[in-house]
Amino acid sequence: VVFSNNVDKPVYTIIDQPPLEADDQSVSLIDDLERLKVTRVGLVVAWNNLMLYMDVEQDGARARNRIIWSDYKRPLSIYPNAGISLAGTSDLPSGEIILNAKPMADALMLYTSMGIWEVRVSGDDNVLSFSKPYSHEEGSRCLAYKRTLVTTGDEHYYMGRDGIYRYTFYVQKPELVEHIHRASAVIFDDINAGACNAHCAAFFPDRRQVWFSWARAGQACASSTLVIGTEFPFCSVIDEGF
Repeated sequence: VVFSNNVDKPVYTIIDQPPLEADDQSVSLIDDLERLKVTRVGLVVAWNNLMLYMDVEQDGARARNRIIWSDYKRPLSIYPNAGISLAGTSDLPSGEIILNAKPMADALMLYTSMGIWEVRVSGDDNVLSFSKPYSHEEGSRCLAYKRTLVTTGDEHYYMGRDGIYRYTFYVQKPELVEHIHRASAVIFDDINAGACNAHCAAFFPDRRQVWFSWARAGQACASSTLVIGTEFPFCSVIDEGF
């Protein structure tokens, strides 16, 4: 298990491993990130037997568009070694900020401040291939609150600047669903837009519902929740946050 809080150096633990005798800690620094001079990581995602470290601070500079991935089935082996390891690095175009990522079918979808990227396993030496099915330099229809991205398996839902968007492989751009968009006015008419990390979401497969919990204007913590049905068109509000 890899931990990152975007403030301290990332650490890891092995499940059921006893505390280290030296300092009685159950977590350790990641040696290869130390070699690469990576001191902060904004997002860590395990996907397709790779561990991806994104939005990093490396060698004293923040690279919010950078992706560093591990060797196959070796999440802590990150230092590149051509011909021996599949570990590598790739930068998205300058100015993009990687916010979150979720799988969709056999791809990993990266959501940035300027669009959506599709990541797939490549057959060449680059290991991963990147394509951008949706792009907007001004961030229209893009993910605005990074903790609100959820996947139902074939669909992604998230909060943009002006509404809740749904994205699938079958649309050219993220779309506003009419009944969801009407209901989401309860959020966007009364939201603390500055408390970006307070707003969050989750998918409950047994109920087939997505819950969006948000902090109202003037509040620092999530205090209300919009419940959206993904199978039947209904929405409801709960006067509590999570």
